[in-house]
Amino acid sequence: MAKSTLLNITQRLKFASGSIAPADTTTLKTLYTASADDAVLKSLLITSTDTAIQNVQLFVNDGTADRLIGTINVPANAGNNGSVASVDALNGTMLPGLPYDQNGKRILPMKAGAILKAAVLVTVTAAKKIDFLGTVEEY
Repeated sequence: MAKSTLLNITQRLKFASGSIAPADTTTLKTLYTASADDAVLKSLLITSTDTAIQNVQLFVNDGTADRLIGTINVPANAGNNGSVASVDALNGTMLPGLPYDQNGKRILPMKAGAILKAAVLVTVTAAKKIDFLGTVEEY
């Protein structure tokens, strides 16, 4: 079904997901590619089994280049041990320029074909990983 020009109605819900492991070093990993009719990233959680603090960078490829939108500090064992919370990557503190949805939650609108990517500044510790899970509405 073609995208509405009058009112955007959600056609599909999808996940933006991926993992960064030690073998990935600091290489960009693709988490999600927007559909032909645009999309909105509604949430993005980051968890880590790493025993070291990590800094995760989020990028959007706009069709010409990877554009850094922010760097997020991920505590050791975030979302992994029951005492350190998962990280809300779309929070207003680290990505303050993002727009809000009707519920007051920050979102990331993505034009058709835009690609969400992530990388770490320092290689993840051996046998550990960082996971990403987001929800996306496609139009």
